[in-house]
Amino acid sequence: MDNTGKGLLAFLAGVSLGVIAGLLIAPESGADTQGRISRKAREFGDDLGHQADQGRQKINDVADRISKKASGMMS
Repeated sequence: MDNTGKGLLAFLAGVSLGVIAGLLIAPESGADTQGRISRKAREFGDDLGHQADQGRQKINDVADRISKKASGMMS
């Protein structure tokens, strides 16, 4: 076997060992990982909704101030 073949074989063996080691020492099951991702996505969505509500409130406050100033200028 030439050097290229030996290098490829070593690479594939290393990848295989890495995958096996990863599966053996994985901190949680697939279902647990999916649950964690789902919870985090839900939390992110809730936070995003909260931030959007705050942004809308600030925009409404600014619009009210501008409207009051404009009314005062017209009087």
